[in-house]
Amino acid sequence: MDAPLDVVVEVAGFEARIVAPVHGGTVAAAVTVPDVSVWWPRGHGEQPLYDVRVSLASGGVDLDSWVRRTGFRNVSLSTQDDDAGMSFVIAVNDQPVFVRGVNWIPDDCFVSRVGIDDYRERISQAAAANVNLLRIWGGGLYEKDELYDVCDEMGILVWQDFLFACAAYPETDDLVAEVEGEARDNVARLMPHPSLVLWNGNNENIWGFFDWGWQEPLDGKDWGLGYYTGVLPRVVAQTDPSRPYWPGSPYSGSLDIHPNDPDHGNHHSWEVWNRADYTSYAEDRPRFVSEFGYQAPPRGRRWKRLWPTSLSSSIRRASCTTRRRTTATASLPGGWHRTSRTRSTPLTGTTSPS
Repeated sequence: MDAPLDVVVEVAGFEARIVAPVHGGTVAAAVTVPDVSVWWPRGHGEQPLYDVRVSLASGGVDLDSWVRRTGFRNVSLSTQDDDAGMSFVIAVNDQPVFVRGVNWIPDDCFVSRVGIDDYRERISQAAAANVNLLRIWGGGLYEKDELYDVCDEMGILVWQDFLFACAAYPETDDLVAEVEGEARDNVARLMPHPSLVLWNGNNENIWGFFDWGWQEPLDGKDWGLGYYTGVLPRVVAQTDPSRPYWPGSPYSGSLDIHPNDPDHGNHHSWEVWNRADYTSYAEDRPRFVSEFGYQAPPRGRRWKRLWPTSLSSSIRRASCTTRRRTTATASLPGGWHRTSRTRSTPLTGTTSPS
C-alpha cells in the first residue's frame, strides 16, 4: 500500500489527526485537553481516569487501534544538597508526598496463578494499612498490567525497579542489547499508568560493589554500572521523559559517597532485622528509607501442617494479636505491613531535612 495512513488520537472528547508515512518513520500527535481533572495519590485527592484511543486507517478503511487508560498529573523527584546531606522527595502535581510504602515481591512463586482479584486483595490490604506506594522490587518481575490498573484506581503510587538485584552483571554487547530491548519494551508498556512515579535502576547492586567483596574477584571487569548510569536512564529519557529516573536503591547520588549513606538519597536499613527489637527502628533518621523489614509469622496453613489443630489455633490467635499490637504501637511512620509470604519489607520516606 502506498496510500497515506491516517492516525487519530482521541482522549476526553478531544482528538488530533495526522498523516503518517507508509514506509517507516515516526510521527507525533499533540492533543490539548482543557480543564481536565487531575489524578492524585491516595489521601491527596481523586483518581479520575481517561481512555486514550489511537486508530490507524487508510482510504477510509480501519486498519488497527490501540486503547489504554491513563490519568493527568505531573511527578518529580527532588534531590537537593542541604545542611543535612541530600534530600529525596517525591512530588505529585508539585505537592510533596510523605511516602508510606512497602516493597512488593511476586505474590506467588507460580506467577501465572496471580490475577486481578489477587492484586486487588493485596493492594487493598496495603491501603488499609495506610500504604500509599508500592516499590516493585528489582528481584521480582515487571508485573502484569492488572497490578498497575488497580494502583491507578486506588491512588497507590508505584516505584518500579528495573530487574537487576543483588549481583554483578556483565556488560557485553549482546547482553547490553538484550537489556535495552527489555527495558524499552516495559517502559513503553507501563508508561500510560498515572500511578507509576519513579524508575529505579537496580536493587543493592551499587551497594554490593562497595561492600560485598566483589571488587577483588571482578578485577576491573564491568559489573553493571553502565546499565544504571547509561543504558537505563537513556531509555527512560527517550521513551518516558515525563518521569524521573534514579540509578539504584540504595544510592546516595554520587559514587564519591557510600551508596547506603543514610544522610544522602535513599537508604536500606537492615541492622535491626534479626538483631534487635523492631522498636529500634525509631532511632534511625535517614532521608528516605526504601527498604527495611522485620520477620513476619508464617501463613496459617503452615501452622496447620506442623502442629495439631488445637495447638495451631492457639498459636494463630496469639500471632494475630501480636500483629495487631505491633501495628498499633509502632512509632515508625505507617507502621509495617506484610507484603510477602514470610517477611515484611516496608519503606517510608521523608520530605524534610529531618
